[in-house]
Amino acid sequence: MPHHVNFDTLENQLSDVDIMDIDVIGWKKPLQIEYVYVKDHVNKLFWRVKGTTHTFTIELEQLNKISQGDYVLHFQQALTVFRDDLIKWAAEGLTEKWMREYLYMYKNYIIL
Repeated sequence: MPHHVNFDTLENQLSDVDIMDIDVIGWKKPLQIEYVYVKDHVNKLFWRVKGTTHTFTIELEQLNKISQGDYVLHFQQALTVFRDDLIKWAAEGLTEKWMREYLYMYKNYIIL
């Protein structure tokens, strides 16, 4: 289900929001990722496709384990799996409201 985080609030309280251009197979170019570090009891990275509101969250320790801190690789892998899920949900008829929310939010960013 979509997880929405107000980056403006995070930016004012924690750190600056950075923007990165990446290439991901199956996603329209240019694709920009907005991300911000959140320092809580566990350090996290919050990120999203610029122009959307769904926020992906990963603990920095986990990010370092799965991609050796390579943010681009993490974003590419996560978005590849996410696109595959969106296509699968659409093929199955978008049976849940949250599936329709995701597809509506990302329809202008993915190549079907």
